[in-house]
Amino acid sequence: MRATRVSARTLREVTADLRKEDRDEMAVPSYTHPNPLIRWLFWSRLDAALELAGLRPGLRVVDFASGSGVLLPSLVAAGCRVAATDPIPAPWMSHARSARLPVEAIPFERLAAWTDAHEGTIDVLFALDVLEHVSDEELPALSVTFARLLGADGLLVTSGATETIPYRIARALAGFKGEYHHRSIFDVHRALEPEWIRIRRRELPPHPLPHGFVVSSYGPRVRGQNRASSPRAPSAAED
Repeated sequence: MRATRVSARTLREVTADLRKEDRDEMAVPSYTHPNPLIRWLFWSRLDAALELAGLRPGLRVVDFASGSGVLLPSLVAAGCRVAATDPIPAPWMSHARSARLPVEAIPFERLAAWTDAHEGTIDVLFALDVLEHVSDEELPALSVTFARLLGADGLLVTSGATETIPYRIARALAGFKGEYHHRSIFDVHRALEPEWIRIRRRELPPHPLPHGFVVSSYGPRVRGQNRASSPRAPSAAED
């Protein structure tokens, strides 16, 4: 599934009132960058995430840290029942209103209560380019929360930067200077391993170019013993 390409105008409008740092963390400058190769790379991450998720109509989906809401049109177009949350909710909520997207709002400060009320009911949870931003204390707690929300066949889909030297050089050449990441996507993977089994992954840009991002799908470890044979989760080599 190819992600819906949200216009640069929309992304800029819904984030216009944010501080530059918050807008940068939502990757708005990357999705709207004048260099088409950078735009292609960032949209390709969403394409890969949607492919790994295997969405179909009726699935219950959570977009965690929805940011500008850039993923929401794709989730709604797939026929999913969508809920979203973010510590800064105004951009994604503005996007959903203007595009008339039926998305349930999860107040970020009430995520624990929402999890209690919806435990085991979510089919796919997207946590794209967010887990490298959270603190060392928050990451394991979020991992447990995600596992509680997902049902027996649920998938967690993540993406994040490799933070390798080629990635940092490319980032500097593209004009990005801020440092917002506490860890690389490889560190995120290691932190998720106690709760999760990785099922599939995509590396971007593709070989032979140096990989700047890794997109992965995971199943809960306690319920994931036979997930490699699941029709929704074809097997793939792991690290």
